[in-house]
Formats: sequence, C-alpha cells, structure tokens
Amino acid sequence: GSQLRAHLTGRPETSSFRRLVVTEADQYRLQRLLSAVGSPFRKMPDKSMQALARSFELVEFQPGDIIMQKGVMGRHLYVVDDGNVELFNVKYGQKPVLVTTIHAQPSRSDLVTGKFNSRMFGQTSLRLAVPQPLGARVPVEAGPCRVWRMSADAYDITLQVRSARGLVVVVWRWWWWWWCTAWIVFCKSVS
Repeated sequence: GSQLRAHLTGRPETSSFRRLVVTEADQYRLQRLLSAVGSPFRKMPDKSMQALARSFELVEFQPGDIIMQKGVMGRHLYVVDDGNVELFNVKYGQKPVLVTTIHAQPSRSDLVTGKFNSRMFGQTSLRLAVPQPLGARVPVEAGPCRVWRMSADAYDITLQVRSARGLVVVVWRWWWWWWCTAWIVFCKSVS
C-alpha cells in the first residue's frame, strides 16, 4: 500500500505536468471512456461527444505529483487514461487518509478498479460549486500517469448546451401538449 504523508499531500497542485500530443486513437479512446456506464456524458449524441472530447487535453503527471488539491475550488474535470491515482482526504491538523486508488489501463476502457469504480474525478466541485472534497495524486511508487482534463469553463459550457437542449425539449413537449389539448377541445365543441 501507499504511504500518504502530510508533506506530500499538503502541497499545492503540480504545475510541472507535461501536455501530450493527442492522436486520433487517443480521441477515440476518450470518447469511449466518456460514453461508459456511470459517465454523466454517456447519452450524448455522437457529434456532441466528439466536440466534448476535443475540449479535453491529455497530460502526464509523475509519481508523487498532486493532480488536485483538497479544499480548493475545482478548475478541472479529470479522467484517468493510464496509470494510478490516489484519492485522499485531509482534515485540518490530521494525517491524510487514503480513500481509494484508481487503477486504469488504456487498453481496457471497461476495466477500472477502485472504490468508486470510475476513472472520472473532480466533478463534485465543478457541479456543486464547492471546494474539492478530496485530493488526488499519483502514488510515489507508481509510474507516470496519463490523465485527460477539461477546464471548468469548458465543463460549464457543456452543461449549458445540454441544459439548453433540455429546455427546447420541454418547450416542444409543452407546445405539443397545448396544441393537442386545444385540438381535442375544438373537436368536442364542433361535434
């Protein structure tokens, strides 16, 4: 097991990650990850999914790097592509507590192990506009970790587009219901 230490988890997020060049195969793999069971994006149409996937960047973190700091407002949504990520909780004045470790392989988009059974993290802070409830880092004894990340701004735009489409559907259903009801009333009054 990994040993979490205050001096490793109490530091700020790492800014020395490496951005990777994304290939078509990488984009396709990300689309499969985003459409997996449990993903908030899984029911998006193909064209929307492709646009969503383009809003992510692929970055690589080294062992011991802090990916996401607990207690700060979220700036990204993360999806683990390849490697291990530890999610931990730190309470003021106490030692960090390991919550779970995400183990992911790029060749198996359907296989991920860990308590949450998901490659995705960071969405709680973005969705609820609260500080990050957990921190995330690459285990010290692990190799590098490849992570997809999407900015909070891109996440907000995605939700607004989905909400706008939902509103169109609601308005359309309301209009259709009103029109049918008016037609039925008219037909009854004529007969």
